[in-house]
Amino acid sequence: MIGKEIIDDSQIKERIGESLKRCRKNFNQTQGAVAEGLGILQQTYYKNEAGRAVPSALIIFKLAEHYNVSADYLLGLSDEPRPLNPKIEVQEVSPVAETTEDTQSLKAEIQSLKEQVAVLQLAVAKLAG
Repeated sequence: MIGKEIIDDSQIKERIGESLKRCRKNFNQTQGAVAEGLGILQQTYYKNEAGRAVPSALIIFKLAEHYNVSADYLLGLSDEPRPLNPKIEVQEVSPVAETTEDTQSLKAEIQSLKEQVAVLQLAVAKLAG
């Protein structure tokens, strides 16, 4: 066994179903409305929420975007919703860097943010399959 205890398929389906139901209820939506928005049958969505079936990666991706939560949260891998698009706090910065050191610091910060965006884009692309 690697790392954590491996759980069986029924427990995984149940976790996913609970997450889907929790998100849907937080948005005050019916199963029918969610299914229609996803372009799937209500019965299909019901099976996902009831833990009888597992939604496709495409459905997880669409729901994560709609509810603004991580795929990990929908899959029951995390108890923390972690918004898909977290708000970035903006600090006030003088319009012009005062020194070369300030300029270099800003460039390094911009590069770091670009790298974080790239990592997030890769993760989303993998989920979209």
